[in-house]
Amino acid sequence: MQTIKAFFPLFLLIALFALNSCSPPPAKVEEKTKLEEITLTRSDLLELKVSDYSKTLLIYGQLVPDKEAQVSAEVSGEITELNYEQGKYVPKGALLAKLKPSDLLSELTRAKSNRNREEAQLNLARLDLTRKTKAAAQGLIALSELDQAKANTRSAEEVYKGSSSEYDLRQSDLAKTKIIAPIGGYVQARPVKLGQFVRPGDPLYQLVQLDPIKAEFEVPTEAAANIIIGSRLTVEIEGQAPIESKVEAIEPIAAADTRTYKIYALIQNPESRLKANSFAKAQLVLTQGKERGVIIPANALNLADDGRQSVLVFNEANKRLIKKIVKATPLDPSALSYVIEEGLEAGQIILNAPNKKDAPELQTQILN
Repeated sequence: MQTIKAFFPLFLLIALFALNSCSPPPAKVEEKTKLEEITLTRSDLLELKVSDYSKTLLIYGQLVPDKEAQVSAEVSGEITELNYEQGKYVPKGALLAKLKPSDLLSELTRAKSNRNREEAQLNLARLDLTRKTKAAAQGLIALSELDQAKANTRSAEEVYKGSSSEYDLRQSDLAKTKIIAPIGGYVQARPVKLGQFVRPGDPLYQLVQLDPIKAEFEVPTEAAANIIIGSRLTVEIEGQAPIESKVEAIEPIAAADTRTYKIYALIQNPESRLKANSFAKAQLVLTQGKERGVIIPANALNLADDGRQSVLVFNEANKRLIKKIVKATPLDPSALSYVIEEGLEAGQIILNAPNKKDAPELQTQILN
């Protein structure tokens, strides 16, 4: 009996151990992950709307003269006057230079004498034709005499016409000894000197017109369908305020090596402050009508290392921000705004700020 009493506590411990090992494990308490909380105001949120917009293209080019004129001698002669130096402004129609007429005066005098003589012969032939026409009508002369008078008159008319053309040509040659500016502009070059003898074709002046001045830009061929005469563009030139202009001309053929073609815009330049060959860039409006879409500021768009774009969409019910993958393209080269292609629609509310921690979800506290 004493033996049983001695072993009883040991049996009790074993039984309790067995009972505990057969009991089911206690239920685990599910731990709820606490979201990071940020504080916002309603001004930090942006409700998306459909808006009108126009896409633009950043293009580069230079300023070039609107017009250029190479003024050359048309007759031979010695230069007796040169009225404008290089760099000076020349009004259209101004006298640039004079050439010594040399033999032109004597040739004109001879041509005039010939013309006057042939005019007198023509008048005699016409007078003879008038008399013989009346005589033939009265039967006083043979018809063959009348025919001869008519032939003489036609011949005299042809000779007079030739002498008159020769006289006009000599007059024109004499007028060409005065060199007149065909356009208003600046003297870019003047390769001749006073007293120099020149021949037809020799260059005398090169004039460039800078008001208006032309802006010349290169445009990729893939943009061709979205550019027409009249397309708007904003031209930027170093040291100048942005200038609004429009496309005035489009080259019909693209350059084979660059696959680009040129477009041109005119810029008013009354004081000639803008100079040819200056660098220029422009924002060219590609779409002629207005397009419609959802626009978001660049500040709201997040870009991951893998290139994916995302925004934080606000859920009004639980006051949470949820990361949403989107596809967006820049509205213009400044990339201050983006057009949503996929992932968002009008009516949704987004955070107008970067997702600095790249969190997939955030709890918010909205302050009034």
